[in-house]
Amino acid sequence: GPYPEDFALGGLLFPNAVYYCSQSVAAAFCSRSDDGGQTFGPGTPFKNLDCSAGALHGHPKVAPDGTLYIPDSSQCVLALGDSAEKVVAFVSKDAGTTYEVRPLPDSEGGAGSDPSIGIATDGTAYMCYENADGTTHVAVTHDKGLTWENDQDIGAAAGLVATRFPAMRAGDPDRAACAFLGTTTEGSDLDLTFEGVWYPYIATTYDGGVTWDLINGRPNDPAQGFGGVGTSGTNRNLLDF
Repeated sequence: GPYPEDFALGGLLFPNAVYYCSQSVAAAFCSRSDDGGQTFGPGTPFKNLDCSAGALHGHPKVAPDGTLYIPDSSQCVLALGDSAEKVVAFVSKDAGTTYEVRPLPDSEGGAGSDPSIGIATDGTAYMCYENADGTTHVAVTHDKGLTWENDQDIGAAAGLVATRFPAMRAGDPDRAACAFLGTTTEGSDLDLTFEGVWYPYIATTYDGGVTWDLINGRPNDPAQGFGGVGTSGTNRNLLDF
């Protein structure tokens, strides 16, 4: 994605920054390439042992103004006066040099799936995430995660009680969509004895996340039959994807 507007571009041969972010046992780091991915600088940590769910995280996304977002589902202890066990976005405004933690206040962290961020053409960011209770939520920010609005359960219209693997995309400022797996069956969705059926759903907004239209993408062809969709090594249905 583009560099931040105030980033010194003198001598750079490639117009965009390339970021590679990865877990490293109990922490997570991002490296930046300034030559189109031929070489990468040192890794900068953005997540550490304060996050009880480990170093896993979502995919980085870059806004049109160069702001870097990394979504995360972990239950992180934040410097907010007390513990804040929330879904968060790690945000860098200086090309991955430093990061700030931006929690979603209405969320419950610790779910098995990584959240996903989609960024619109004006920088509006949509976060689609699995809440700790298994439901699928989307929240919207217009100020780089300082505040979040319209956080709501986008699977409720179909009676979905569990979700996996959200993927968020945004286009024009008011248009965005989240694709995810969902089931209407209560129970242990991690267990191979789970009798629920999983379908791919797509929720779409045309008013900036105020309302969402939900469809079952394959009502006659489920993505997964009986058996849970696990997020750990004990159940590899769908190979974690």
